[in-house]
Amino acid sequence: VRCKVTEYERRKYLTSEEKILAKQIQADKQEELDGNFAEGSAEDTLKRHRMKKEQKGRCRVFNEWLVAFQADASDKKKDFFRNTLKANYEDYAAMRALAERGQTSSKDKKKAKKLKRHIALNIHEDKLPVYCNGDDMKDMMMQLMSHMEVLANCIAEPHTCDVHSEF
Repeated sequence: VRCKVTEYERRKYLTSEEKILAKQIQADKQEELDGNFAEGSAEDTLKRHRMKKEQKGRCRVFNEWLVAFQADASDKKKDFFRNTLKANYEDYAAMRALAERGQTSSKDKKKAKKLKRHIALNIHEDKLPVYCNGDDMKDMMMQLMSHMEVLANCIAEPHTCDVHSEF
C-alpha cells in the first residue's frame, strides 16, 4: 500500500535536536575560525619581529660601511671599494674577483649578472631598511650601484678597462 501526501506545509521552527545540532556546528566553525586566526596572527607577529630584527642588523652593517665610505677622502673612494667592501661583502668580492681576472667565459658573465642582481636587491635605495634611509646612505648606495655597473661592464668587455688601476 502506497501513501500519498495530500497536504504539505513547511515547518517554521526547528526541533530541539536540530537546534542543538545547529549550535554545535556553529560553535565548531567559530572555534576553527578563532584557531586559524590565532595561529596566523602569532606567525605574522613572529615574522614581523624577525624582519624588524633583520632590517636593524642590515642597517648596522650599512652604517659601518657609511663611516668607512665617508672616511675615504678620494674622489673614486678606491680604499673603500678595495678594502672595506671587498672584505665585508662576499658578493662584491666575488664580482670584483671576476673583473680582476680579465678573461671571462660565458659562465662567468652569467655569474656576474646574478651577483649584480643580488647586490642590487640588497643595496638599491628603494630596498633600504626604514631605519637607514638618510641622504648620505642613499648617496653611498647610488655610488656603489654605479661602481657595480662599471664592474659589470669590465666583466662583459674585459679589454675596455683595467680594474687594478681604475678601482
